[in-house]
Amino acid sequence: MTGLQAIDEPKPAAGRRTSRHVLGYATLVGVPGMLVLLALRMPAPAQPAGGGARVAHQSGVVPANVFTGLIFAIPVILFAGYAVARILRPMGQPKVVGDILVGVLLGPSFLGLLWPDAFHRLFPSELVAVVDVLAQLGLIFFMFLVGRDLEPGYLRDHGGAIALVSHAGFAIPFLVGMLLARPMYSTFGSDSTSFTTFALFLAVSMSITAVPVLARIIEAHGLRSTRLGSMVMASSVVGDVTAWCVLGFVIAAARSASPAGAVLTVVLTVAFVVFMVAVVRPILGREGWRSIPDAATLPVLLSAIMICALITEEIGIHAIFGAFLLGVITPRDSARIQRATESMSGTTTTLLLPLFFVVTGLRTSIGALDGLRTWLWCLAVTLIAIGAKWVSSMAAGRLAGYDWPQSMSMGALMSCRGLTELIVLNIALDLGVITPTVFTMLVIMALVSTMLTSPALTLIRRRSNRARVGPDGRLLGGVRGQGHG
Repeated sequence: MTGLQAIDEPKPAAGRRTSRHVLGYATLVGVPGMLVLLALRMPAPAQPAGGGARVAHQSGVVPANVFTGLIFAIPVILFAGYAVARILRPMGQPKVVGDILVGVLLGPSFLGLLWPDAFHRLFPSELVAVVDVLAQLGLIFFMFLVGRDLEPGYLRDHGGAIALVSHAGFAIPFLVGMLLARPMYSTFGSDSTSFTTFALFLAVSMSITAVPVLARIIEAHGLRSTRLGSMVMASSVVGDVTAWCVLGFVIAAARSASPAGAVLTVVLTVAFVVFMVAVVRPILGREGWRSIPDAATLPVLLSAIMICALITEEIGIHAIFGAFLLGVITPRDSARIQRATESMSGTTTTLLLPLFFVVTGLRTSIGALDGLRTWLWCLAVTLIAIGAKWVSSMAAGRLAGYDWPQSMSMGALMSCRGLTELIVLNIALDLGVITPTVFTMLVIMALVSTMLTSPALTLIRRRSNRARVGPDGRLLGGVRGQGHG
């Protein structure tokens, strides 16, 4: 019988149709409903010994209080970050400064001290672990984006001066950190780590420049296309790549129980880097990548990031190195990859990365700096870190042919630490290399050095502009190294 013939058949009467509906509903809905109620009234079967604990462990369901706590805490974090960023914007501060401040304000140093009940309700102990996992996931994606932001053009276009500025801005603060580590270790060192590991971590933290934050400050001051801005970006990139390489070796040594284990970790790391550059990079640039459907680009990219992060984590360094390396070798001329990266960037920087700052704030306890002596150490560490980075970069800038105002600006920009510093510090704290007291000191140093960058740059430029104006109001000439490169 065709569909047309079925339509032409006579329809049953309205009464018969209604009775069929009632009978069908009672059979297909009412009977199962009554059986469900009957099943609920039956006595529960006996529970095997230990069964409840085993089922709860295997279910993988997040407890209700953790879930509701998470969806309550995240809007508080995001709103607080937006509010603080708006307050700091007229002061010329980048958003990362507001994010760091929010982390400290919501942590035990401020909210936990002024309103303990609210602090414990906002961040109960069972919720902190979940927030930390999300923060680490956001950190992995962010390090991929950092690797993508390393433009090879910067390194090609500015000659041999890049090596001078970048490595002087790394080597001198690194040496200062090694020297500073000796008295600090005798006062604040941990029994669980050796002096060498402590000193190397401290030296790396003194040498870091926050490339993502620095790029935003350079853009805000209109220096992106200038000779100064290009040189600072190129130098900071080379300096931070050097710092990440040194940090990888330090982590390998810190995680290995024996020298042979550290050597094996280094060998595996080098092999992984060679494989990524020699094998994976050509594959990403071939037609094989382009054969992936557009809708699958983002899932494949996210999976690749996490697989690379897993490999470096299993090797014995940190998961961020795998994500960072994949970002460096990923093609930049693909519109599909660019769209996928932009989609990932929005969620990472807006939702996941603020959680990393909150986790850092939860680990930062101003109360750990007890006594005048500890605060004096904190002040000394901050001044030495800023001074070493500033003076070394300024001196290198002068030797590279820049005038005094530009060299001083270079020192101010290169001393910006921001998020990159916090990543290093959290790794060191997780490994037990530094104590919570040293961690708090270095977080304060990172915050102060980042906050000083933009105001210092503005002050230098204003003084330089006033110095170029003669008594008659005309602009004086003879300033070396100005303008666009």
